[in-house]
Amino acid sequence: MTAKNPFVWTEISVNDLARAKKFYETVLQVELVELPPPDIMKVDKDDPCFLKYWHFRQI
Repeated sequence: MTAKNPFVWTEISVNDLARAKKFYETVLQVELVELPPPDIMKVDKDDPCFLKYWHFRQI
């Protein structure tokens, strides 16, 4: 069966990443894996504006 309206991308802002990760992994039965920034992007992980992105990998 092919989905007619696949869920492709969304962003959810959270204050407690560990808690949110556990919640979504449990509720959706998926594993969240960190999505690293592209190599061409200059990233300062100490910058307070640095954003982490995670993607779903089915368990």
